[in-house]
Amino acid sequence: MNVASPTLSALPAAVLFDFDGTLANYAALVMGVRKLIVGKLISQCYPPIIEPDYDLPSEEFLKKTYGDTVPRDVMHTAIVTAWEEFAPQLQPGVLETLHYLKDRHIPFGIISNTPQDVLEKAVRRTEIGKHFPNIFLRGLVKNKEDALKAETETQWKQARKPYFVGLQRAYYDLMHKEAKENKKSLERLEVVPLTSDTILYIGDTFVHDIHASHMAGWTPVHIDPDKPVKGVSLERRYVKDSQCVESDGRGIPHISISKLADLEDVIQHFGVWRDRLEAMKPWREYWAEVVKPGVNYEGLGPLP
Repeated sequence: MNVASPTLSALPAAVLFDFDGTLANYAALVMGVRKLIVGKLISQCYPPIIEPDYDLPSEEFLKKTYGDTVPRDVMHTAIVTAWEEFAPQLQPGVLETLHYLKDRHIPFGIISNTPQDVLEKAVRRTEIGKHFPNIFLRGLVKNKEDALKAETETQWKQARKPYFVGLQRAYYDLMHKEAKENKKSLERLEVVPLTSDTILYIGDTFVHDIHASHMAGWTPVHIDPDKPVKGVSLERRYVKDSQCVESDGRGIPHISISKLADLEDVIQHFGVWRDRLEAMKPWREYWAEVVKPGVNYEGLGPLP
């Protein structure tokens, strides 16, 4: 499509990103942190009871590697310091995408389940921190220590994705930040409600990112390097047995991209993609009835 430069009203009001797996290489991040944890514990005379299998799921890795041989406080300290010290590797195209948004005065930021203190330190150690020192960052948990202590607490769980209240609160804070720093980008935000579909949220997981942004009333963009159709496309999916599967028409429609560079197409022709998404609904009426602010919603399965 050959379209002239879009006007302010034709652009997204704001673009928000997940961090792990979206802007940062999640596999490299987890691998690096796990190796740091093992190294720190070895230095304190706590060797693994078996050869570490770094490909195990997160909840199994430390349990199988150490069993009950490491005191809880020692393990806790090793985990916290490893996350604080490791420098994440950015995905291709991150800086180019953020510069593209900045040049068009589109507010952007990062909202992640990563605890706030860990997120801030991690981002500051990347090129994002050097090029965008004032970038809006919101970890939906206050700090790593709170996360480790409160894994079963309802209030802590509800602050995070896939619950949507944390996303909306973060967007509200972004509006206040832009009001102080950038009048041009505030033009987009000051008339945009918390549930506007002119807000884009880009993430790599279906439950925590796509479902969460739909429940917030935003337009979700799923980044999937392995998707069969490269570039930008529209898809419908839902979660079944903890797996993201193709829908027969009842699932959640969303924009799908294979790499961050594809986001330029979405923004350049934002009105077109929004119209196409709108044509795929009536899902919004269903969600308006089922999902209400403040309600503990856990029904992340297929739509009826």
